[in-house]
Amino acid sequence: MARYVTNLERSLAPTNLDSESDSPTTLCDDSSSWKSSDFRLDGKRRTKPRWTALGLAGSAVYMSFGVLSLLPRSPIVPPYPADIERLSPYSLIARFFHGSPSVLVVAFVILLTSAFALFALALREAKKQPQRALLPAAWAVGFAILLVPTPPIASQDIYSYAAYGRMAAFYYENPYLSGPSKVAQDSTANFVGRMWWDMPSVYGPVMQGIAWACARVLGGLGILIIGLKAVAAFFFALSLWLLIRCAQKLSRAATVAVVAVGWNPLVLIHIVGGGHNDILVAAALLGGLLLFLEGHRLLAGVVVTLGSLVKVTALVPLFLYMLLVWRKREDIGGWQRVAWLVSLSSATVVAAYAPFWKGLDTLRALVRVSGLQTSISAPYVSAQVVHLGLESLGVRLFGVSGWVAIFRVALGVVFGLYVLLLCRRLGRSEELLPEVWGKALLAFCFTTAYLLPWYLVWPMLVLALVSEGQTFRLAMAAAFVYSFTQLPGGYVLLSPNIRAIGEGLGRLAFFVVVVGFGIWLWLSRAGAVYDLGPRIGLAARADSILSREVGSD
Repeated sequence: MARYVTNLERSLAPTNLDSESDSPTTLCDDSSSWKSSDFRLDGKRRTKPRWTALGLAGSAVYMSFGVLSLLPRSPIVPPYPADIERLSPYSLIARFFHGSPSVLVVAFVILLTSAFALFALALREAKKQPQRALLPAAWAVGFAILLVPTPPIASQDIYSYAAYGRMAAFYYENPYLSGPSKVAQDSTANFVGRMWWDMPSVYGPVMQGIAWACARVLGGLGILIIGLKAVAAFFFALSLWLLIRCAQKLSRAATVAVVAVGWNPLVLIHIVGGGHNDILVAAALLGGLLLFLEGHRLLAGVVVTLGSLVKVTALVPLFLYMLLVWRKREDIGGWQRVAWLVSLSSATVVAAYAPFWKGLDTLRALVRVSGLQTSISAPYVSAQVVHLGLESLGVRLFGVSGWVAIFRVALGVVFGLYVLLLCRRLGRSEELLPEVWGKALLAFCFTTAYLLPWYLVWPMLVLALVSEGQTFRLAMAAAFVYSFTQLPGGYVLLSPNIRAIGEGLGRLAFFVVVVGFGIWLWLSRAGAVYDLGPRIGLAARADSILSREVGSD
């Protein structure tokens, strides 16, 4: 605090000479040739953010993603229904281009790198006017709209949403008891990922209700997929609005929060481009946070509960919210209000599952999916490193699967202990809630055995409200690294197209460059990409104090 006040006093010290009378004028004189609002706390003159230039460049990049998705043999999209191509305006441009899958992978990496470069520039521009978020938010919504009329990028999950929705809407099958193979005659079943062919739905009833409604309203499979992507884009835009409102309530930098989410390539490519429902969870958390800050504690708990009825992972922030309300029970009406909150949340869960409930078999898919793992998760990577290291020394204790099981348990314990440590911070201040939520969800991503890049959306949206912290920079660095790991049919690092340039050397070089730069983003302040300065509330209070002192003189 002393450093910022000192800088501000230093900027206020010089006087300004009036151009006509050559007499000194003070900062409080409205006739001065410059205003204090034109200067930052460090005394440097503000420059107008270049949102138009950055927005046009970003639009070109995301339109290029759209064209790339519709090129023949494009490796960034799984197989898709032919009517999507007829619905997409990018097909008119894509017919003039072609390339081998290997060349298109390189194009994807170049475009993604360009998107992150624009993202970094936008974050720096956001510091100049930290409370004017409407223009960058409008550009972010524009980017999202550009990604709606494309085939699902880098994932087949949206076809599972469509299959579960059509199972209930047209075949009257319970999606919690049967997988898409039950309706193999339906057009959606041919596009569902093979590992999910026999898997009942792992998504909550809220997501099931949205998929059912879209399936009933929309006709063919192509328009259904575009519709589900439009739903993701809508909740993306809603999340930006909620971020602005929460930032205003917490006196945080709204522009930085909007750019950290709305211009983030991982969010745009996977949430809107891929149509993932993780944005519904994040929107529920932000909605619950806003209601909590406005004093609606019970309604906030219900909204967070709805998030857990999209994906069960939201039970972690729901538990932390319940704990916070319990600790502040004296401020909200005693333990009776807490009992009301628990009752309302429980009733919401019961009402949501009631149409599908067939005993514990309704939840069996969650049990099955808990045993899955991905090759980019911390337990799997740690197991591979230990196994290969010991094997090179001639020591063979367990296979890779054995080491994965050990690291799953060990990192699960670490996650539990870390959440307990975070619980100690709850109750000190309402402003700590987004920080605690974000840290807990980021820790979950770094310790779970089943991690996919878009899971980082959960912590990123709430950590955007705590942009001055190191955890925020860690989340942004992780977003950069994991954005380069996902392609349909495998990961970029393991793709046959990458193997063509050298089985060992190509993968190693790519891994070192991407992960090394991600670590640099986290640790380095030299680039000042994520060093976003003090909280806006602190700055406002410093301005207020100094303005009173000048006025009293």
